[in-house]
Amino acid sequence: MLPALAFRAAREHGIPYDEAAAHADAVKGFGFFANFARAVEYTHVIDPSMSDGSAMLGAQAAGLRPNLSAAVYARILAPRQENDGHWGTIDVRPPQSYSNFTATAVALRAIQLYSHASQKADVQRRTALALTWLTSHEPRCTEERVAQLRGAAWAGADPEAIQKMAAGLKATQRSDGGWNSLNGRMSDAYSTGEALVALHEAAGMPATDPVYRRGVAWLLGNQKPDGTWHVVSRMHPPAQVSPPYFETGHPYGHDQFISLMGAC
Repeated sequence: MLPALAFRAAREHGIPYDEAAAHADAVKGFGFFANFARAVEYTHVIDPSMSDGSAMLGAQAAGLRPNLSAAVYARILAPRQENDGHWGTIDVRPPQSYSNFTATAVALRAIQLYSHASQKADVQRRTALALTWLTSHEPRCTEERVAQLRGAAWAGADPEAIQKMAAGLKATQRSDGGWNSLNGRMSDAYSTGEALVALHEAAGMPATDPVYRRGVAWLLGNQKPDGTWHVVSRMHPPAQVSPPYFETGHPYGHDQFISLMGAC
């Protein structure tokens, strides 16, 4: 999902990028949304909220218009919402995938984007349930504060509630200008980037705001000469992940996957 969001940001701001690579990424990552039979059979179940939900957000960023196949995935995802309004996840890969805050925000947005028109009332009902859950639970880290803020904005929370959540996220900015994934850890590009995006897109923070400028300054000051950022992974052997670790060519070895996400 995140590379597709980065490519979209570059496109919208007139920043040159490798369009062939972006196209290849979209085909590889989201081509299955053109396969109606695969959607109906649904034989590739992993973790609907985070796998299917994230794929739908990425596909939308890549330009996929609503279609019947995507609507099938949205219809499968919607009733996995719990009675209290949240979506859960079994994918434990912190910081980007482990929290019910993230799963709820991602799943909510996915069904908003791709549910069939006949499901409008159901989506509205589920959106209200999700908003109630998001606003009645206390986030514990940057990832959860970001997901709460973005999810609440997607759900149509009132401006006062949005600004209260934004204030909570701003309050955790570190003295160096960045954000960390957990208390006690150093600032990192993934947490800093997602905090700035949430504050800007969900809470309307302008790029001229001192909080925003300090965050950008941290990112620029910690970018490596090759354009990457090194984000230290929170996954350590013998923790099991699927697929198992493999080398992609991105720098930083064991830390390369979260570092790539941080760059996006």
